[in-house]
Amino acid sequence: MTDINPSTAAAPSPDVTRTAFEGESIWLPRLSVEHLNAGHDAIRGKTFTECLIEGPAVMLPAGDVVFEDCHMGTAASPQNLLLAPVGDLVTGAIGVADCRFVRCRFLYVGFVGHEAFREMFAAGVPSLSSLQESGQ
Repeated sequence: MTDINPSTAAAPSPDVTRTAFEGESIWLPRLSVEHLNAGHDAIRGKTFTECLIEGPAVMLPAGDVVFEDCHMGTAASPQNLLLAPVGDLVTGAIGVADCRFVRCRFLYVGFVGHEAFREMFAAGVPSLSSLQESGQ
């Protein structure tokens, strides 16, 4: 039997200093943990272009987070992707600040935020049914 050295078998850790990701699959929980391990309180100042953003995860957008022409998941309505905080602090969500998502696809990612964010998100993100009707 051959032993497997975990350091060579595992995928390399994401580089937390990168500011741009293009055409990649991003496992959001791992990217978050790498940032936390590096002393960052959130994933901050990144641009993701045509990436697959995978969960399971709950994202807490803060600051200037932009979603441009993204497919947000398989929910029939954007409201099904949204969670409302019950207290004054959200614990356990992945903080994302001042990031831009361009033509990304989200898979198993929910979103939590204050009421104004939830209203904006629900109004500005097309539902799966509207994407299917337009042939996208």
